[in-house]
Amino acid sequence: MYINDLIIIAYYLSVLGYYLGVLIYMVPIPFYGLKKWAPQLMIDGVFSAILIFSYTLIMNIIKYFSSIIGADWNAFYLWSIKEIGMIAGTMTSLRLMGSALASMNLKFISSSLISPLISSLTYLLIFFITLVTLLTALRMYAPVLIAIGLLLHAVPFRLSRSAGAMIIATVIVFTIAAPLMPVFINSITPSLYQQIEYGGEIVSSKIVIEDVLGRNVPYAVIEIHDREGALLARYITSNNGEIILGPDKGIPNTTAYWSIIYGPYNYTVEIGPKQYRWFNETYCLVKLKLPDVVVLSEYSFVKLPTYSYVRIYHFNSSVITINVSKHGVSDLFIVYPKNINANITVSSNATLYKEYSYGWYNVSFIVRDYRFSNDITISIHFSNQVTMGPPSATEYPYINYLVRQKISSPSTLIIPITQFIYSVFIGPMVYVAILLSSSYALARLLGGAEPRIARLIITGI
Repeated sequence: MYINDLIIIAYYLSVLGYYLGVLIYMVPIPFYGLKKWAPQLMIDGVFSAILIFSYTLIMNIIKYFSSIIGADWNAFYLWSIKEIGMIAGTMTSLRLMGSALASMNLKFISSSLISPLISSLTYLLIFFITLVTLLTALRMYAPVLIAIGLLLHAVPFRLSRSAGAMIIATVIVFTIAAPLMPVFINSITPSLYQQIEYGGEIVSSKIVIEDVLGRNVPYAVIEIHDREGALLARYITSNNGEIILGPDKGIPNTTAYWSIIYGPYNYTVEIGPKQYRWFNETYCLVKLKLPDVVVLSEYSFVKLPTYSYVRIYHFNSSVITINVSKHGVSDLFIVYPKNINANITVSSNATLYKEYSYGWYNVSFIVRDYRFSNDITISIHFSNQVTMGPPSATEYPYINYLVRQKISSPSTLIIPITQFIYSVFIGPMVYVAILLSSSYALARLLGGAEPRIARLIITGI
């Protein structure tokens, strides 16, 4: 109803302009400056009436040409969401890089390089979202804007004729051609595409280390190396044998060698994304098992012979009794910290082969090697329990490794930002300028700036 009111008012204004011209023609006043407005008002009134009666035709023309050139607003919005998502992802990656640099005592690099890049992307994001919002508003309110343009076009004496013609032309041109912006930008964008993002390189995860009985192993050190032996990451499980890693730390999304170091022993396995248990595209569970370890308490454990069979007879916080079976002569190791008193009783067919000390980070171990034949029953009683906390290993998040690779080549940071400036600022600005110049040309045809066009249409002269 609002649009109909605007069109009716515009029609009455065009009629008013026409009759004002007739009135000026008939007024017996010999002023040429006034008399010259008479034909112009009559022509403008008729031309405005023609445009008003063509309102429905204009809307159909927009739909028709949009279908001919393949304008698809859904494709435009998908492209916009993709660009916004890539910018937001890059900003997140840069923030992670800044945090990693700060943890590596390289905060000056973060302040001088990362912060300005994040600021630039913030301004780009604001500009791009604003542009998409304006284009969306132009499309949604096109019928109302055209009606307003017709009303301004019909105001007598050309008081707002140029503005009305420009509004009509802008709505027509942008509604038809704006969805083609992605095609235009892709056609003029050089093949420099590169994005600062770790979505394909790093994933968040929960890591669980278990012993042979399925119980979690506290304070195990996990090291991840690539095929060349370079250290990618180092983590330490908590007292419950687990560790949760967000995107600020992460694990590789590629095949690597995982080493679980627990006291004197090192277990290495090759593992990749196929062995991860994925909860979604960015979060997974990695569960690793120590195949020959039975955890007794913090830093206390039994290392079993390979391919042996273990049975637990009794287990509580201070006493454990187990039976281990293995065909032939085998060695079994009992490992515990020096500051813990352990009373160990073994079956008669087992002997203490040797005992020695072993230092691992801030923990000093006693290692007892028992040699037995076929099976052995062991009862271990800890007379005192000491909470020692995690080992003094230095954590090395995987994000730090990636940041070192990125920082070593500044172009890996600058090229993506340049690409975004080109694709979401320079490209859209050039395309909008082209559309505005086209709108101005169409506005002249609609009589907003060139009176001879309207005279030619009305009088044929």
